[in-house]
Amino acid sequence: MALPANGTEWPPKAYKPAYDAYRVWDAWYSNDTDRLRSVYAGSGIRPDVVARARPSQYAGGIIGKASRWLWGRPSPLNGPDTRLHIPLASDIARASADMLFSEPPTLAEDDVPDDVRKRYEQLLEEDSWHQLLLDGAELDTALGDIYFRSVIDEDIAPGRAIPALVHADAAIPTIRYGHLIAVRFFRCLLEDGDTYLRLVEDHTDGRIDYALYEGRRDNLGQKVPLTEHPDAAVLIPGLDEGSGQETGVKGLTVERIPNLGPNRRWRGKPQLEQLGRPDIDGVEPGLDALDEAWTSWMRDLRLGKARIIADRNMLESNGPGGGAYLDLDREVWAPVNVPPSQNNSAPITLNQFAIRFAEHGATCDALTAWVLRSAGYSTQTFGEADQVAATATEVEQRERRSFTTRNRKIINWKPGLARFLFKHLMLEQAHFGGPAPVRLKLEFGDSVTESPLDVAQTVSLLAGAKAASKEVLVRMVHPDWDNGQVKAEVQALKDEEQVADPTLMGGADFAPPGNDRPGPPGPPAKGQPPGR
Repeated sequence: MALPANGTEWPPKAYKPAYDAYRVWDAWYSNDTDRLRSVYAGSGIRPDVVARARPSQYAGGIIGKASRWLWGRPSPLNGPDTRLHIPLASDIARASADMLFSEPPTLAEDDVPDDVRKRYEQLLEEDSWHQLLLDGAELDTALGDIYFRSVIDEDIAPGRAIPALVHADAAIPTIRYGHLIAVRFFRCLLEDGDTYLRLVEDHTDGRIDYALYEGRRDNLGQKVPLTEHPDAAVLIPGLDEGSGQETGVKGLTVERIPNLGPNRRWRGKPQLEQLGRPDIDGVEPGLDALDEAWTSWMRDLRLGKARIIADRNMLESNGPGGGAYLDLDREVWAPVNVPPSQNNSAPITLNQFAIRFAEHGATCDALTAWVLRSAGYSTQTFGEADQVAATATEVEQRERRSFTTRNRKIINWKPGLARFLFKHLMLEQAHFGGPAPVRLKLEFGDSVTESPLDVAQTVSLLAGAKAASKEVLVRMVHPDWDNGQVKAEVQALKDEEQVADPTLMGGADFAPPGNDRPGPPGPPAKGQPPGR
């Protein structure tokens, strides 16, 4: 993969459908109503362009169809925009990340070299590996793909590499048979009007090439020296004459982890069909309908406020030019002359519309259930159906669909993370003489934790049935213990259960007879009756 030529269309034409979709998914995930208006009102991706009413929005076609959505309608010109947004898309992304990485993955093997195990613990403690996994899983759910890369920056982490994330809408991947063979990352360093300064990185087998481009929003523009921006200039000391650097390892130092598959939207389209699928793909109409239902509900609340209509003669004057008012707290009223009306209406009328809270609540619940079901989750994952305590087994039964989706994602995450950690160790060994890289096997923790009472009952039943060893039972009670702690606890239990040998115990009751020491009576003498 060579660096792009000057004047290249951006994003590349083949990937434009994906980046149009990224705009939509990003708008729902970001909870930014300005982005939603920008996407659906047809004003493009420019945040500084104001969406205005146009004839095309009231006609057919793509623009007319989008304008019939809540967020595609023009904003009112003479009043506030009262549309509301419910952050269900970001809630789905966060819930998915929490279900995957509520606990960081652990090393499955007991025979992992000590230096590798120590390095993995350092990743958790010093390199924010757990937080990086949570962030990556959330972005993966929202956009469909996430990229893990190993970065060397001696100012941040001297003597080791650090893991970093690249979002799906900042990458142009080359995928073959589901595997990443090259990728182009880009980052906008400066946006000044219609001038964009982008840093482009090409990651290929054993090498990374860099270039800085100055162009427009939809065009990469011309190459400029890396010294044009300080964030690009810091790379210069480590680059060769070709404005690149050798990584020192075979293959890429990047790993892509897709969220879900298959990709329904781009099935049969080259270069796009192997991209990951986000959870909200296809449920955007439900998200828009949910916002419309909530907006209508809040409109009922505004209209349902009690308003008093009073006859003009009931108002108290503040003097010439001072206006008039109605004192509702006044206890004694002076006689007033109210002119007769045709319908004999009272001089003061209370006006209050009904608030259809039950109908709106049921509609919002139905739309939420539809979106969650289509995204692959149970409604119980996002709220308590009742206040009755439930065991872990009952929770899994209620949230079976959510756990099924979690297991599907683990199928991608487990080998993806293992490949990335192997590449990470390879890079550290090549540059810092780190531990020899090994293929690690990771275990994902349970997203539901059983109560101590449930664990104790399970352990008691297994122990009574002789269906598990002491080591297995100790690991069930203390899943966070290492091998040394487990073995020490097993030995302590065996020591406590050991029965002492009575012949080795001292004391008067166990002393042998004779030698004037008290003890049990011996056999009777010859010719003497027993008992004497």
